[in-house]
Amino acid sequence: MNVLIKKLQSQESGYSGDKPGQRGKYILIPQKAYELFPDMSAARRNSFRTIRLKYDPSGGWIGAYYVWHNTALFPELQMKRAHNERRIYRNDTLDYSLSLDRGAIVLFAPTDDERLDICAVSLTQSDPEYRLVEALLSGKTNKLTSLSALRSAAPVKTAHLKLLIDTSYREATNQGPSVVNTSEIIKEGNTHLASQSADPTAHDDPLLALGVSFKTQTDFSTAVREVYNNRCAIRESYVYKDHPIGLDAAHIRAKADAGNFLPSNGILLSTDFHRAFDEGLWTLTDDLKVQVHDDVSDGLLRDFHGKRIAVPKENIAFAPYAGYVKWHQENTFGFFRRLSNV
Repeated sequence: MNVLIKKLQSQESGYSGDKPGQRGKYILIPQKAYELFPDMSAARRNSFRTIRLKYDPSGGWIGAYYVWHNTALFPELQMKRAHNERRIYRNDTLDYSLSLDRGAIVLFAPTDDERLDICAVSLTQSDPEYRLVEALLSGKTNKLTSLSALRSAAPVKTAHLKLLIDTSYREATNQGPSVVNTSEIIKEGNTHLASQSADPTAHDDPLLALGVSFKTQTDFSTAVREVYNNRCAIRESYVYKDHPIGLDAAHIRAKADAGNFLPSNGILLSTDFHRAFDEGLWTLTDDLKVQVHDDVSDGLLRDFHGKRIAVPKENIAFAPYAGYVKWHQENTFGFFRRLSNV
């Protein structure tokens, strides 16, 4: 197995000269190390995936965006700068957890076949292995080396480096929980989704690229509540501010029916609206309006017929995906009638 050793430069840490905080922070991935990270579509401009980074033996996983800035592949757009580079974008959780700044050395090694789960170890000048690993770089900013060469050069002294060097230890941590920074994934996702030009031949939810960040029911519930700011998408209200009481993260296409845990497959609803949605008393139209079944002739649902659900503007990229909505229209809407006729 190969390992990427990367020494962070000033521009990657947002510096202009010696002044920090002047631009966004990232980690530039050299072409020779692409083999360690997930593949991405060349048919999409600014193609991206989320990856999970394991940074601590006792800690959780951190979600981050891995982006291919590939404008060079789209000359018809006549962009001023023809980029062709791949970056991991640093968020606050990643920076804090790995103590990232210019001069820090970061090491990456994948832990699964899809290269979506990756060990990320950082060394600062105060770490005993820093000089040993820096010597492997031979004055360069990055190097792809073998795991055996890294073991020989830097005998394990810290738990963080052990996570990467000890293969059996690393594999034991591979099946971990969800990411700890769902809020950051949602916030950054709006920016990355807006900058991505879609593949015209694709017929899938663009949020599938974020799948590794939303793997459980807890991930789903947390994300849907984040997207809708803890407010019912129909009533646009809450029982108790910033608290999920009385609100449910409702699946549009149920997991039991080959649905997934992506927030684009969910809506935050008051418990009564959720139950009615699952029973098929109402559905969403293609333009995300409430469509109450004709057989529901009275009751409070009728008051909301034709109302467009409220998706906060800042999270519009996470609105219900058309494919899941279509499935609900065809498979769940009117289900209460079928039950009553049995």
